Amino acid sequence: LSAPPFQVLSPTSKTTLLVIRALRLARLFKMVQKLRIPSRVRQLVSAQKTRYKSDGFDLDLTYITPFCIAMSVPGIGAEASYRNPVSELQRFFATKHQDHFLIFNLCKERDYD
Repeated sequence: LSAPPFQVLSPTSKTTLLVIRALRLARLFKMVQKLRIPSRVRQLVSAQKTRYKSDGFDLDLTYITPFCIAMSVPGIGAEASYRNPVSELQRFFATKHQDHFLIFNLCKERDYD
């Protein structure tokens, strides 16, 4: 008699495999973060445009005057890999312009709360 084409795993073996897969996924995620792929993609998309690179920020925005900033439409979800992530814009305005800013959405295709 030949062996069955698959083996039935014990609950302990299944748990071990799940832990190994989770560790591999975590390691892969960490490697991708080290490569800073979203940051590089944003730099490619912005091409020759002026970017704000200071104090740990790398954003597609520029100061027109000390009180007026122009920026691209923020990205949400997958768009954040090539647009300004909303979370980074929130951090920027909270850090640089604490409670002293007003944002106008001039992009009629997008609605933000």
